[in-house]
Amino acid sequence: MKSKKIGAGLLAFLMAATTAAASAQTAFAADLGTVTDNVPAITAASASVSVLTASGDLEAAYAEWGAVSGATGYNVYIKSAGGSYTQLDTMLVRQYPDRFRADAVGLKAGSYTMKIVPVISGKEDASKAAETSELNVEAHDRSGFGFVNGTSSGAYNEDGTLKADAIVVYVTDANKDTVTASIDSTGKGAADVTGVQNIITAYKKNKEKRPLCLRFIGNITDPADMPKGDLMIDTAKAGITVEGIGTDTVFNGFGLVMKNCSNVEVRNIGFMNCDSSEGNDCGLQQGNDHIWVHNCDFFYGHAGSDADQVKGDGALDTKTSTYVTHSYNHFWDNGKCNLQGMKSEKETNYVTYHHNWYDHSDSRHPRIRTCSVHSYNNYFDGNAKYGIGVTMGASAFAENNYFRNCKNPMMSSGQGTDALGEGTFSGETGGIIKACEKRPVPLEEIEKLVRRVEINVCQQPEEEVTTEQIGRMVMDGLKELDEVAYIRFASVYRQFKDVQSFMEELQLLLDSQKKPEA
Repeated sequence: MKSKKIGAGLLAFLMAATTAAASAQTAFAADLGTVTDNVPAITAASASVSVLTASGDLEAAYAEWGAVSGATGYNVYIKSAGGSYTQLDTMLVRQYPDRFRADAVGLKAGSYTMKIVPVISGKEDASKAAETSELNVEAHDRSGFGFVNGTSSGAYNEDGTLKADAIVVYVTDANKDTVTASIDSTGKGAADVTGVQNIITAYKKNKEKRPLCLRFIGNITDPADMPKGDLMIDTAKAGITVEGIGTDTVFNGFGLVMKNCSNVEVRNIGFMNCDSSEGNDCGLQQGNDHIWVHNCDFFYGHAGSDADQVKGDGALDTKTSTYVTHSYNHFWDNGKCNLQGMKSEKETNYVTYHHNWYDHSDSRHPRIRTCSVHSYNNYFDGNAKYGIGVTMGASAFAENNYFRNCKNPMMSSGQGTDALGEGTFSGETGGIIKACEKRPVPLEEIEKLVRRVEINVCQQPEEEVTTEQIGRMVMDGLKELDEVAYIRFASVYRQFKDVQSFMEELQLLLDSQKKPEA
């Protein structure tokens, strides 16, 4: 596994958006033919296949070529170094106005070669075929909480290859409501299920144990029968991957929702024009575990009725879910990117955000409530409101992030901002820095206090140290620094119910200052 860090090659890895897969059990394999209806034919044809471009990517490889005179189609093959050629599913071969393209997905890391063979008069003409040069394929970065105590690779193995018994369904805008797969939804045997939403719903009772790989191709508009206007994955446990093929797959006008699911992967999808009244671009609702959303692009949604929905609702929100990784996603000028938790979360809701690009988005990168979050190697650029926001007793470990032109890179409820208390998160009461505001307490002393608390926490014999214990450590330290700061902090931490309880605390402070009589 390669661990990539933000640096000079930022675009190369943050924009990586390819997918995976060799063939398995294919539920729909009719020839796509063209990417959209009425695509003009390629006029400049050559005598044999001429490869225009080819490259390896993340668990994938592709090749593009020009038309061959007299060819009615193309068969495309791929082989690993020292291996034999295997033919790609016909749905992975597509025509564009000026070229043809084939994507090989589900590849483990290594070197590969692709071969394009034209079909003329109903037969392959090997004399006019062409091979690519050697293509280098790298592995996806499977890291973060999504891969702790389980996996989030969906229908794929950890090496990037498709699971042997996976059901593969190819979905286009033309077949989204007519595509058929044979699925055992009742435990009484497999039967044909029609329509992409119905295929997903067939996994709800968890009678079907074979994983499902949904491969979307091109611009997809609203499928029929979607609950509340979005594709819904509900109570699926068999392992599901929702992926885009190539570089141009978009969910245009609808989003994707997951609830009560385990082992779901979402990758290489562009989300755009989502209806704010229907929800987020991609939303993890209650009860999920082991979810991985990566290498996706999130664009504007439709403006909603709320003041903070000018650019649509949330891009990628996570609620009451644990063991989740969100990585290598690109957020394009979104208003609200990542809400992490509502009001019923626990500290054991573990989520990782890494290698995401927050590109002139406004806020929630993420906004964390109660949960435990690890945020690293993310790129924050031109964020209008704030970067990482921590509230409601959440725990966040933020490291190796890069902030550029970000108004408030980090804001913490009960603490203020990293800019020494220029404001508190969402107007909530401040903590140590706020307690010492306009008091004769040097910043160096505050930093020393924080370090002492950190050391004290690390030295505790318990595996977990509660927020109450940490608050008491802070209070003890502030009492030595400044009495007024101590009372300010205590008034929030102790949450005095009335004036009497506040006066009792104040009296304790005064009594502790009295010198014993000689």
